[in-house]
Amino acid sequence: MAEVDEKYQWLVERFQQTIPIIQFSGFAVEKLKERDITVSMPMGPNTNHVGIMYAGSLFILIEMAGAAVFATTYDYDRYTLINKGMSIRYLKPSMTKTYCHLSISKEDAEAKIKPVDERGRGDWIIDITTVDEKGVEVCKANCNYYVLVNKEPGKLSL
Repeated sequence: MAEVDEKYQWLVERFQQTIPIIQFSGFAVEKLKERDITVSMPMGPNTNHVGIMYAGSLFILIEMAGAAVFATTYDYDRYTLINKGMSIRYLKPSMTKTYCHLSISKEDAEAKIKPVDERGRGDWIIDITTVDEKGVEVCKANCNYYVLVNKEPGKLSL
């Protein structure tokens, strides 16, 4: 059973309703708490032609993990988050359900968003690691999200 703080239940629903591939992939929220998330991806629909997890599915897992920790850290209606770039290093093939756990301290969160608030837009960069069911590191990524401060809550301001 997922550990989801009630105030983040809307986020689970948004993931499932707004991005169709998320439903198909089996992407799952394991934990959503303030500044602390765990998400997972099953093998099933994500198995490639050689029996390991498809690289694109790992990309989805990582990208969604970054979005989830952002949404549980900051006011989601105040900002728009866009993936600007990602560098992934695949370390070991995954043949099991794969997990991504991310947490960010209040101090790190404040430091990361300060330049965005000052300029009205900017980069939000985070390093993300995935592991298989045995805890073996599957891949590491450096993710650069571009963040825009919305002029009106919930409305994209380009």
